[in-house]
Amino acid sequence: DDLEAEIVAAKSLKRGKNQRLTEIHTKIADLRFLDPACGCGNFLILAYRELRRLETEILLEVNTNNLGQITLTMDIAHLT
Repeated sequence: DDLEAEIVAAKSLKRGKNQRLTEIHTKIADLRFLDPACGCGNFLILAYRELRRLETEILLEVNTNNLGQITLTMDIAHLT
C-alpha cells in the first residue's frame, strides 16, 4: 500500500515525475523477501505478482509520451 501511494503521488507531480517514478522503480528492484515458514511459497508468489504489477504501472507511465503513445528505446548492450 505504501508503494502504491508513492506511485500515485509521483504520477501527480508536474515536475520530476519520471525521475521520482524511476527512483521508486529502483526501490522496488532493491527489495528482498524471506518466507521463514518455508511452506509452499504462496506468499512469495503473491508478493512477486504485486511487485510486477507496480513495476508495469511505473514503466508504462515513464514510457508514455504526452500523446498517450508508448515510446520504446532499445539498448544494444542488453540485446547481446
